[in-house]
Amino acid sequence: MKDILKKGSDLELEAINHVGQNGRSEFAWEAVLGDFSLGDIENEKNELIDVLTDRKSTKKVVAIVGVSGIGKTTLARKIHEDHHTRNAFSIVVWVNVLSGFDDTGLLSAIVRAAGGNPRAEENRVQLEAMLAAILKGKRFLLVLDDVRNNQIYENSLEAHWHLCGHGSRILITTRDESVVMRVKDAHIHRVKKLSFQDCWSLLCRNACLDESVHGNTLRNIGISIIQKCDKLPMAVKIIGAVLRTKERTQEAWQRVQESEGWLFKDLQDYVHGLTEAIFLGYHDLPLHLKQCFIYLSLIPEGSVIRQQFVSQLWISEGLIEERDNCSLEKIAEEYYRELLSRNLLQPETGNDDTRCRMHDQIRSFLQFFAKDKFFSGDLKTTINGNSSEALRHMWIRSNVPTTVEEMGTMASLKTVILYKIPLGNRSLDKLFKGLKYLQVLDLGGTEITYVPRTLESLYHLRLLNLSLTRITDLPESIESLTNLMFLGLRYCNWLHNLPNGIGKLQNLRNLDLRGTNLHQVLPSLENLKQLSTLHGFVVNRKPKREDDPTGWPLEDIKSLDALRSLQILRLERVSDSSRVQEAMLEAKSHLKELELCCSNDDRQSEVQEENARALKDIFDRLSLHTA
Repeated sequence: MKDILKKGSDLELEAINHVGQNGRSEFAWEAVLGDFSLGDIENEKNELIDVLTDRKSTKKVVAIVGVSGIGKTTLARKIHEDHHTRNAFSIVVWVNVLSGFDDTGLLSAIVRAAGGNPRAEENRVQLEAMLAAILKGKRFLLVLDDVRNNQIYENSLEAHWHLCGHGSRILITTRDESVVMRVKDAHIHRVKKLSFQDCWSLLCRNACLDESVHGNTLRNIGISIIQKCDKLPMAVKIIGAVLRTKERTQEAWQRVQESEGWLFKDLQDYVHGLTEAIFLGYHDLPLHLKQCFIYLSLIPEGSVIRQQFVSQLWISEGLIEERDNCSLEKIAEEYYRELLSRNLLQPETGNDDTRCRMHDQIRSFLQFFAKDKFFSGDLKTTINGNSSEALRHMWIRSNVPTTVEEMGTMASLKTVILYKIPLGNRSLDKLFKGLKYLQVLDLGGTEITYVPRTLESLYHLRLLNLSLTRITDLPESIESLTNLMFLGLRYCNWLHNLPNGIGKLQNLRNLDLRGTNLHQVLPSLENLKQLSTLHGFVVNRKPKREDDPTGWPLEDIKSLDALRSLQILRLERVSDSSRVQEAMLEAKSHLKELELCCSNDDRQSEVQEENARALKDIFDRLSLHTA
């Protein structure tokens, strides 16, 4: 390879997509921070809040209308979060209206968002009764984001008003004019496009361009690009992030302005200006990020994307390119943050940037490029489809009891996520035997009570999530999963011990036992040299495991040098503070998160003064060693 590269250099050949090959972007990506309100959005927000909170108004429904990417949801979010709104209504409910919702499905989602727990078999009358019980005597605001024309019939919203107290309101956003025509006496607000000046300011901000330095030379090209974006804020922000990677010269910006990507119009739900911007934003990604981005098409519509979970998925699928002296988790986090900073993912409200969402136009774009390899939705849709042979990754969403027997015949599957669907034990054995190439299996939140021994068939498995299930034990055959990296066992309330085989999983990087009450014989962890996350580490009372099998010796942490996040439970069991030194926490240079917890076996609310002093000494020693 070195000889080939040398010859290429001699011939003055340049590497193509060098960024994608070395796995790093030379550009230091940071999110554009801060609330950046452009145009008249603050006045629009205040005016609509006045309409919504006016008790004398006959307008019980307010509709925000506009094309995709123009800022409907942004405006609705500002109204939803404003303190005037919160003070005016007892309950404020936000519902992301999914494209698959019918009228009953929408009502069910409203009940769930308001705090109810509707079952799949409940009909409209039962759901209305449940909603009435929740909202009785309360003034509420219901926000329905992205309503389609097939989800609401004439005056259907008004049919619920007998459930509501005086002054309750509904705020909807929609791209479809026909929706507002079906709502009686609605206050309609049509979102206007930004001015060129506001778009130019938005472009410069996202391109990290100083207008006072480069404004005169680049403004005319920037205005031309803004015209191609059709003055849609979302499109302008995406292109701004593309320009951030380019030189601040007329030639570089001209190449973006003249790119053939502006001719891309192949999507079924094409939106002028936005679709082309998304294409250019995707095309500008290095190869490694393209693969990770397309993988996110697996995330179901409307779902929150969690940085830690998608990082585990990317690592499990081998999409993260290794670098010296940098963990896979850290590299995956960098990938996630670059997608955020490129405005291809939208951070959730608040200061937590580890949670985000994907705009439905971007999701449609990714599904177009993913072809038939990714699917999320109802299992019957998949089984009855014509694309099962090409299918590699599947996320099933269903509220009805589901059997996975048919899925066991799809031998090419690499990812199966069945999180929180009504799945029982039936057919698990066949599933394990049939899906031998599986790398990701998520059964979290299902109704399974046991894991069959045939789990050993899943030799290639790298992620296994059994959290929030009622399993009582794990088979010793789990030791055969030698490629396993992530094992989720959070809040398994019926699970009290672990098989010794877990101690043989030398590639394990994450063992999450948070909320699971382990109190019997536990496996040795000393051989898990790659373990970077360990939550739910229950401390025993003795330095030797055989002397007290109800937990792990604190000393077992000594060999786990790769730890980045550690949660230790029942520290009150450590009577000798000198045992802290044996854990050698000070040698764990990668440790970033340390959670120390106590619990009293006798459930007393007070701790004796002598025990309190001992605990303080232990906490002080642990804190000192990690400072």
